[in-house]
Order: sequence, then structure tokens, then C-alpha cells
Amino acid sequence: MLEEWRQARGVAEIAVEHEPLAGGTMAYSAPGSCSNQASGLGLRAPVTVAELDRLVAYYRERNEPAAIEVAPFADVSLVHGLRERGFLLKDFEMVFATRVEPGEDCRARMTVALDPSVEVRRYEPGDAASDRAFLLASMSGFVPEGQTEPNEGDLEVGLNCLRHPRTVNVAAYAEGRIVGAGAMELATDVPDEHNRPTAIACFFGVSVVPEYRRRGIQQAMIAARLQVCADAGCELACIHAHPGVGTERNALRMGFQHAYTKVTLIRPLEGSPSRDPAHGSIG
Repeated sequence: MLEEWRQARGVAEIAVEHEPLAGGTMAYSAPGSCSNQASGLGLRAPVTVAELDRLVAYYRERNEPAAIEVAPFADVSLVHGLRERGFLLKDFEMVFATRVEPGEDCRARMTVALDPSVEVRRYEPGDAASDRAFLLASMSGFVPEGQTEPNEGDLEVGLNCLRHPRTVNVAAYAEGRIVGAGAMELATDVPDEHNRPTAIACFFGVSVVPEYRRRGIQQAMIAARLQVCADAGCELACIHAHPGVGTERNALRMGFQHAYTKVTLIRPLEGSPSRDPAHGSIG
């Protein structure tokens, strides 16, 4: 519940526009953007007919397929309402979580050694050229087939995320350039079931450029972000991943456990069933 609430707020804040709905948010940035999704609906109350109709209308007004992530503990009214409105299963997303002990040396979780020619450290945004290099490395694993770089809309959303005040960025450097990059949101004010502020972190947007993969970089970037959590007293961290990808394997090796699986449902535009929003580059 904490993670779904965090994601709904986080995606809305980095998108170009958003609207609250049914306890969650609907967000939109540009055609095909990874931020075009609804999140966090129906977590603590049933979803009404009017709210479901607004979900469909919001994306129809923007000429975009309606995409929504649905957690397994969302109210059943959301599932029934989406089915009645023609939403289809797009994919699954697994959420992994781990407890972080205050003062923990998180490098001890690594199961492979980092290539000694590579250095992993915090990245502070601000320089336009460096920020773009960071984003290109971070998004290198999410570029659709047939493209060499992310589209400008996703780069704009990525820049909003990179510079967000709750974002912590880490980068891997080799030969004077960024060869891997990732981020996390460190949120300390997520309300629990009693409306008490609770800390939770989510790791996202991690990629390593192809020629530097299999050198322990992804694990080192996970360890670096876990260390930020340990030093800040944030005891819960999450990672989202599609089943069977490298992120899942590295998360399990680093002490994360499978917490739950959610689904992305999509309602295609009338007459354009093949159009599909990007998904997977933000958490």
C-alpha cells in the first residue's frame, strides 16, 4: 500500500499534467510517453462509475490509449469496472522489497565484484550535457526496438525525474564517461493505514550500456542506493521489474523478496488497437 501510493504521487509529479482520481492519479506528458498511466486507484475505497468513466475520458481527450496499473489488493470495483469498459491485459510487473538495517554496510550484499576500472558514486544534476548523458545511460535498456535513443518526450520526463527533490541519482563511471545510471525516490512522508508518515524508497530507471554489462555494475548501483537508505534511516526499499529480466535476478541476489505482482491494463484507442504507450522506464 505504501509503495502504490508513493508511485501514484511520484509519476504525477514528473509528468507534464495530472489529475487526482479514486485515491490515485492519472498522468500524461506526450504521445507514447512512459508517464501516460493511471496509478494507485481503488486502494482504500471502492471506485465509482463516474470515476471509471472519467478515467476513459481523460485519455480519450488526449488521443491516448488508457493505461492503468492495478495492484492485487485494489478494490474489486476497479477490476469489474475496467473489464466492463474493455480494458485488456498488457503485461505483468513484479514488485520486490527488502528491509534495510540502520548502519548496514550494504556492499556486503553484493554477490559479484565490481570491475575495478568502474567507479559508482552519487550523481548531482545541474549540467545540461551531463544530465543528458546520465539519462541516455539510464534509459539505454528501455529504448524500443528500432530506435537508437529515447524520444524527446521521455527525455523531458526523465529530466523532471532526475531533478526532482526526492530523487537520489547514482552513476557508474569508466574511461571518463557515464556507463551506467539509475535513480531512486526517497520518500519520508508516505501515509500508512493510520495516516502516519512513513519512509519508503523505490529504485528505478537503471541501465548499463551494452559494452559494460556483466561487470557487477547493476549490483553496485543497487548497493549504493541501499546505502543511502541505511544512512537516512529508511528501512524499506522496493524495485519494480518485469518477470525474467536482469533486474529481477539482481534484486533477489541483493536480498530483495517478491512482495506482489500487479498488472498493466490498457484500453486501446477506437480504431487504433496497435498504438501502445511506452512502459517500464519509471517506477
